[in-house]
Amino acid sequence: MQKILITGNKGYVGVLLCELLKKNDHYVKGVDINWFTKKKQNIEFVDDQLNFSIDKLENKHFKGVDCVVHLAGVSNDPMSEEFKTETYDVNFHQSKKLYNLAKKNNVKKFIFASSCSLYGFANKSLKNEKSVCNPLTNYSKTKFLFEKFLNKKEDNIEKVILRFGTAAGVSNNFRLDLAINNLIYSGIKNNIIKVMSNGKPFRPFIDTEDMCRSIIYFIESKLTRKKNTYNIGINKNNIQVLELAKLISKKLQVPYEVNTLAADDKRTYKVNFNKIKKESTKLIKKFKSIERIVDELIVFMKSKNFQPGKINFRLEYLKDNYLKKNKKLI
Repeated sequence: MQKILITGNKGYVGVLLCELLKKNDHYVKGVDINWFTKKKQNIEFVDDQLNFSIDKLENKHFKGVDCVVHLAGVSNDPMSEEFKTETYDVNFHQSKKLYNLAKKNNVKKFIFASSCSLYGFANKSLKNEKSVCNPLTNYSKTKFLFEKFLNKKEDNIEKVILRFGTAAGVSNNFRLDLAINNLIYSGIKNNIIKVMSNGKPFRPFIDTEDMCRSIIYFIESKLTRKKNTYNIGINKNNIQVLELAKLISKKLQVPYEVNTLAADDKRTYKVNFNKIKKESTKLIKKFKSIERIVDELIVFMKSKNFQPGKINFRLEYLKDNYLKKNKKLI
């Protein structure tokens, strides 16, 4: 059994990761600022819960910790554009402090949840881990900056950078501000799928459960290198938004509508996932296709367990509770 410290453990991916880690008999210690959850919410799979920002972590919180999984941060493009200063503070500066504390307290492994979005405008070829990055938003720029920070570190911590595709799928802390989730909800609620862009951008999609499986794989693996960077996903899940809308339209049997007047979205990229496939074919074989992700989400959103909120709930919540009240976000 390993002792795992997870930052952002109550988030969209974090809540599921905690559950799967407990099933694998690990000790789970979580730290979350609770922007979108209550203190006693989503802690049934956590052995020790800390309810504050990662900036408040101290040496004592790392006692016995074998591995840090860093999920916490300002987590999408709209929030990062509205809260630029806070995004750089949390996603970069506080992340550096977190890493230095882990190093000081002899943590063996540090896993960082990065993003394929840092490839930016790159729809002509599949981008691999050695491709030039072109981050276009504050969110992706801070991911890129922290990656550079980690890669400059010459020490004994095993560093794992996981560049995830665009997240989708079921979670106890569900998000509607993600492409697949959003399009399905639009189709179910309005009987029409409204694509806000012109449908041209490409994205690589990955299910939340597969993200968690990947993290656990690297937690439990014996690494041969001190620095490890992987694109995480499968090649066949690179899809154009228009084709995604058509797929969901067919599944729900409702029409779709594309905003043909929208300007081209520069955030378009297709990603090569051959490196992780070569590393662990067994892991990748379990990854869900887009069709399966969509099917599972439709079942989930039509169930009585689904409690829909506003699509831009997270951004609106932060604006209402911090910007309008002149309160600090962190």
